[in-house]
Amino acid sequence: HDPWEDIEDYVEKITDTRLRQYLKNFRSSKRYLPVFMIGTSSAPNLDFIDIYIKKTIEDSLKKRGIEPPIYEVDLIIEDVKKEDDGKLLAEIPLYESKDKLIEDLSKNPPDSDALRACYEYFRKKGKHYIVELKEWLKEVNKNIKKAGYDGVILIWDEFTQVLDQGPRYLEKVQTLLAENPEFFLIIITHRTSEQYRRYFDEEVFRKIQDRFIHHQLKLVENISFEILKRTIVRKRGWEDYKEKAFAKVYLPSFESML
Repeated sequence: HDPWEDIEDYVEKITDTRLRQYLKNFRSSKRYLPVFMIGTSSAPNLDFIDIYIKKTIEDSLKKRGIEPPIYEVDLIIEDVKKEDDGKLLAEIPLYESKDKLIEDLSKNPPDSDALRACYEYFRKKGKHYIVELKEWLKEVNKNIKKAGYDGVILIWDEFTQVLDQGPRYLEKVQTLLAENPEFFLIIITHRTSEQYRRYFDEEVFRKIQDRFIHHQLKLVENISFEILKRTIVRKRGWEDYKEKAFAKVYLPSFESML
């Protein structure tokens, strides 16, 4: 959450008057905690996608000095540390050492096979760790409101890579949003939901469509330069700085835009 004075110059450059005023009004009355996720080829098994979300939010809370709710994988790791190495590894033959198991559990997202094996191992001992995301986010909201935030906005970039592993991820995310009204999600993907329509029956697809506000951004030539142009704050001495900077590099198309 950037201080208003740090982004005011950027907002003033927005040509859409209604959007510019909406952002000003929104920022004057609301404060949301931004959390960033990157979709990768290591995205978790569909059954554990809520674990991935929890871990990412937990890390963001800790960086801001906000106490996160209990994250069940931390509890599992603590119990793994207490277990006898021989008995544990005999039941989880995927691993040759406890350290490697803990390493895989500590990843974000945690290794799905390691997580599943531990759930099963401790289930036999009568231990259950699952904390519903809905209840977990309620605790998050309580804690962040004490710190002056109104809610969480999760920005999930490169979501295309997640969808490529299975379009059902989209249905799962839609369900998570429906169950957690104070949780906002921005998905950035290189494909539209229409391209996945054939994977769903009409009712499920309609729910997915209704859950999201769709905005298509057409990437024009030199879009990276355009983004940089709009984020640069030009202060006194800008022309001298620009002249010195471009004396060392040759980017005529970018220099002319500035």
